Amino acid sequence: MNLKKTVCILTAGVGSRIASYSTYLNKSLLPIKKKAAISHIVDQFPKNTEFVIAIGHLGKQVKDFIKITYPEGNFKFVKVKEYKGKNTGPGLSLYYCKKLLQKPFYFVSCDTIWTKKINHSEKNWMGTNFTSIKKNSSFCNLISKNKKILKLVDKKQVSSLCNQFIGLAYIKDFKVFWDGIKKKKIIKNEIQVSNGFSNLIRKKDVFINKFDWHDVGTIENYKKTVNFFEKYNFSKSNEFIYIYNNRVVKFFRDTKKCSRIIKLSKLNKKFYPKIDKYSKNFISYKFIDGHTLYEKNSPKITKLLLNYLEKNFWKIKKKQIKNICKKFYKSKTLQRIKLYKKKYHFRVDKISYINGTRTEKIEKLLNQIKWKDLYNGIPSKIHGDLQFDNILITNKNNFKLIDFRDNFGGKIEYGDKYYDLAKLYGGMILNYSLIKQNKFSYVKKAQNIHYSLPNTKTNEIRVFFQFLKEKKIGRAHV
Repeated sequence: MNLKKTVCILTAGVGSRIASYSTYLNKSLLPIKKKAAISHIVDQFPKNTEFVIAIGHLGKQVKDFIKITYPEGNFKFVKVKEYKGKNTGPGLSLYYCKKLLQKPFYFVSCDTIWTKKINHSEKNWMGTNFTSIKKNSSFCNLISKNKKILKLVDKKQVSSLCNQFIGLAYIKDFKVFWDGIKKKKIIKNEIQVSNGFSNLIRKKDVFINKFDWHDVGTIENYKKTVNFFEKYNFSKSNEFIYIYNNRVVKFFRDTKKCSRIIKLSKLNKKFYPKIDKYSKNFISYKFIDGHTLYEKNSPKITKLLLNYLEKNFWKIKKKQIKNICKKFYKSKTLQRIKLYKKKYHFRVDKISYINGTRTEKIEKLLNQIKWKDLYNGIPSKIHGDLQFDNILITNKNNFKLIDFRDNFGGKIEYGDKYYDLAKLYGGMILNYSLIKQNKFSYVKKAQNIHYSLPNTKTNEIRVFFQFLKEKKIGRAHV
């Protein structure tokens, strides 16, 4: 008999250990293999499960995401007023949920990921890792014998063989547990959930239950978890994409960008997906069944695509283009280089050799660019990121364009047609889908770099340049 289960997930904390993300994104929404951390947790339980979610820091994000992603789910949100500062903590957040948890329930911290299926036995248990951590002074340590927990030692170094609590548990004797929580004992300036578990261990039988634990509570551990689940990670730091339940959900840190994306979707209904759900930071649309251009490209498909874009999409606008091209090409390039130097602590620019070819210093390369030539663009409706993963081929060789740029040099209605063409050409000479599968290699020795990449699509490139010549675009027709 599949009885209805109750799960409490704590998402209220500020996530100070992962602050480079948690200042603008609730840590329960960190993506792992295109699924939010909280989705990895929810999916471990039956569909009829009742979820009680404690929210605080960026709580509206959590509510918006859940409502968009699980419209038919049973979710109850509990607002935690005191979620940061001294004498707060997970124990206090959980105590706010007490009224809804007057029954056996599962407890889960939102930064705990596991893949092992839960054995839903009617016993009190606490989840632990398979391998004991030696430096365990920052953990909740469990000393056990024959799987029965004898003692809990929280936030203190334990020398004897023990396991660490991973933030996943089943609490059968909930009244005993709540009697412990209400004492609100402070451990390292926080009210911990261990207060309830200590009382449970003293008065009832509590057992360990081992799991393959992946922690996303710190920057280092989050990166390790992503690397475990994904071959190569191309995610941006301020935008995230989730694919779940036949839907695509995107998060934008920049709320103005989110608004522009929604507007562009409405202006280009024929070509872009219909965004039917959205909020301040999120957009969502139904997953489009089809193949990316990487998966199903050929000279024939390339020709069909180029003719389709020329006839239906690249509509020429009688607009001033030089100023926005200057802003987009030069100003943005210089800004990106500045950010690159800052990110990689770039101090001394040296001449390098890439696959045996001498590569000049960045400043010299920039001086070789004929910027004014780039300002002579073709004002047109553009996609703005027309690489092959963003071009879907549906049934009967129809096309759908996804993940479009929100503006070009500050304009959303038009941009430079040459930029779309350059993106298409880039997709032909460099297969990003194989890069994402880690099918490339490079070796760096001093200033010598040697790389190996997948082969380019030479036949498609010929079709591309033939198209440019026929349409008398750029210098291809000279």
